[in-house]
Order: sequence, then structure tokens, then C-alpha cells
Amino acid sequence: MARAARRGAAVIVLLVVGLLSVTALVAAGLLLPIPRPDLCATLVTVALDGVARGCGDVARASAALAAGRAAAERKAYRDALAHYRVASTASPAVAGAHVARGELAEMLGEYDEALAAFQQAAAIAPSADTNLRLGATADRLGRADLAVQTLETASGPWRRHAAAGARAAAASFAACAPTSWSNPARLWHTCVTGSRDTYGFYFEVSREAVPRWVFRILVEEGRRERALAFARERGWLRADVEYCGHHALPIDDETSALLAILTQPERADCALPAAVRIADDGAARLGRMMLLDRIAHSRERETRERAQHFLRYRLPDHEVPRLAEALNATGWRLQHVHDDPDDALAVFQKAIQADPRFSWPHHNIGRIYMGRHDYEQARVWLERALEVNPDHWRALYNYGVTNANLQRWPEALSAYRTALAIAPSDARLHANVGWTLIKLGQEAEAERELQIALRLDPSLQAERNYLNARYGRDARGGPTPSSTR
Repeated sequence: MARAARRGAAVIVLLVVGLLSVTALVAAGLLLPIPRPDLCATLVTVALDGVARGCGDVARASAALAAGRAAAERKAYRDALAHYRVASTASPAVAGAHVARGELAEMLGEYDEALAAFQQAAAIAPSADTNLRLGATADRLGRADLAVQTLETASGPWRRHAAAGARAAAASFAACAPTSWSNPARLWHTCVTGSRDTYGFYFEVSREAVPRWVFRILVEEGRRERALAFARERGWLRADVEYCGHHALPIDDETSALLAILTQPERADCALPAAVRIADDGAARLGRMMLLDRIAHSRERETRERAQHFLRYRLPDHEVPRLAEALNATGWRLQHVHDDPDDALAVFQKAIQADPRFSWPHHNIGRIYMGRHDYEQARVWLERALEVNPDHWRALYNYGVTNANLQRWPEALSAYRTALAIAPSDARLHANVGWTLIKLGQEAEAERELQIALRLDPSLQAERNYLNARYGRDARGGPTPSSTR
């Protein structure tokens, strides 16, 4: 009994110490008020309201900012931008009015206006947040020198990084303590010490977030020596680190892959999946550069072939200007994040003006019309995408879908088969070929395609139901007696 009581008391003491340790970390970071930049510029307008009572211009600006916030909440983003323009004109000495205008302008692809607004805000009230916005906009405009210069002063205060570390430490301790409370030694060494280590790691990760962005810009611009010098200054460049392996540096997979390309090109195949993720996120330029590097330097034939395949069928067939790439990404966010396809259309058109050979915005406009079930217009834009890049796999796929919705079955089949030759293991494509063949009366061949689709993806229910209705259910779980053999 006495031993159990002593042990219980020890556990309680350790829990209290652990909680106090984590609480100290939280007090250092998690509970600190960290301003969150958003469209409303809430904190700025609160301050503005406080002085509005004594100043007519500021009161007008305050009313315009409120109207802008209301319009943004209604997703009337152009109206919101107009209100923010009024606010920044009425009270040009208030940084928050310029920030609000800059955020909306950047969101709508009006990068020149956004840059000017953020520069005015930075001149009035310099801050890391404003410099971050300014640097991001300069990057989208392709003004790499201004972007790097500004972002180097945008890492943010110590408290911000402490907050990131504290959140991670609290989560770590909360996950560990329930499974370790009966073992005082484990509670201390695993939970308390572990949460402190977690705090330190995520503090560093947060502190290096903006520098990682600077490094990416330098690499993408081809400034490799400067990028390496920058990495050396940050302490990332070390001879004992295998960048495509496990390491404890506070950098992400992308930065690790780029450092591997620069310093260990023959052992940098982790750059291939990183390039795929980067390209899928809309960064065609950097993805292209990384894939070309793997084609040139990888020792593995399979890696070189996969890089060549992805480069040909999933990326533009040329180096896209930074402005066109940024506008395409902005249009995508307007369409999918902000649910504003009308403004997205306008931004995609600007991307096409910046680079008429860039097939992605043509394809994305086609996707908008597909979403509206206006397949005739979708077909026009998808044809344009394929005119500028006949190997654009996603455009081929959606051109098939669009023609199928228009009941243009031969054209749908041709598009699907061309796309299938590029991606022969795509179950959905095999299924689409099968359904199209049924419409064309070629049932025997259609059933073979549906069977292949089910072998590749057994979860396809409509295809399974069709084959079951034709041939009966296979007792082993397959759709037909022969389809999965």
C-alpha cells in the first residue's frame, strides 16, 4: 500500500511538473495574440473605428472598410475591392486600408495594384506581415529581386514561432500522457522531455518557413550559387546530411529535394515525387526544372522514364512565364476555394494573355463550363487547350467526358483511348471507354473494358452491377465468372 501510494504521488508530481512545463511553453507562444491576416483586416479596422469619431475622412474609410467586409462575405469580391479602394483613398495614412485593398486585389489577380497597396502600407507601418504580403505579390509578378529582398525581412517575431512550437508541444504531451501515466520514468522522459523537444523542433520549422520560400525563389530563378550561399547561412548545408534520407534539419521535403539536386544530384531521386506534388499544386516552372534534372542526372532508368512521362503529359511543353503561372493558380483558387467562377474566368483569360501557349488556363476555363453543364462551351475551350498542347492528359480526359455528355460518342471514344494510351492503368478511363462502346453498340469489347476497370479498381459499383446483371454474381466476389481471372 505504501509503495503504491508513493508511486501514485510520484506520478501526480510528474504530471504536475509536465503540465507546468507545457503550460510555460503555451504561455510563451500558444496564447499570445498573433494577428491572422485575412480579407477583413479586422484588427486594423477596430483601431480605425476608435479614431473615426474625430475625423470625417477616417470615418468614411471605416464605413467603406465595413462595406468591403460585408461584400466579401457575400462573395461579391469586385464590390469589396471597390469599397477598399474608397477606404484607402479617403484615409491614405491608414495602413489597414491599403492592406485590405492589397489583399482583395491580389486575390483577384490584380497584382500591380496589390503590390502598390502593400508598398504604401509598408511605408506607413512596416511589419513582417505586410512584408510577407509584399514579397508574395512581387514573386507572383516575377520580380524576384524585390521578392527576395522583402521576404528576408518577413520571418515574423519570436512570439509567432513560439506559438507554433507551443501548439505542437501541447499536442505531443496530450497524446503521450494518457498512455504513460502509470510509469513515472516514462512519463518524464517520453512525455515531458518529448514535448520540450517537439517545441524546439517546431519553433525552428516555423522560423525557417519564409527562408524556405526565399530559397525556392532563388533556385527557380536559376541562381544556384546564391541559393547555396543562402542555405549555408541558414545552417542547412551540411556534408553529413543525406537530403533524400532522414535528417533533423528544420526544412520540408521540397527544400530537402532542392538541396539534394544542388549538392547530391546522383542521389536526388526524392526530387521526383516532390516535383509531382509541386506541379500538381500549380507550380509548373519549378516542377519542370526538377523533372529535367532527374532526366539528366538520375542513375535509375525507371526514375528517368517516369520523369519524362510526367513532364510530357502533365506539364506544359515549354517554360511558362512566372506571371502566367501565378494567374492560373489564382484563378484556380477563385474557382475552387472562393467559389467565384466568374472572376476565375477573367483571371484565366489574363493568364492566357500572359502566355497563349499555356494550356492549363484554357483547360481550367473548360472545367468551369463543365461545372455549369455548358458542354458546348466546355468543348470549345478544351479543344483550345489541346491545340496548344496535344499531350495535355487532363484536357484529353475532360474532352472525352464533355463529348460523352454531348452524346458525341465517336469523339468521346477517340479522346478516351488517346488518354488511356498515356495512362493504361487508370480504372476510370477503362470504365469510360466501356460505357462509350456500349453506346456505340460494341458490347463485347465494352464488357472487356469494364472487366479491366474492375480489376484495377474493385470499388467501381456501377460497372460491377452492370456485369452482374449480364452474367450473374461471382461467388468469389468478382462481378462475373471470368472478369477477374
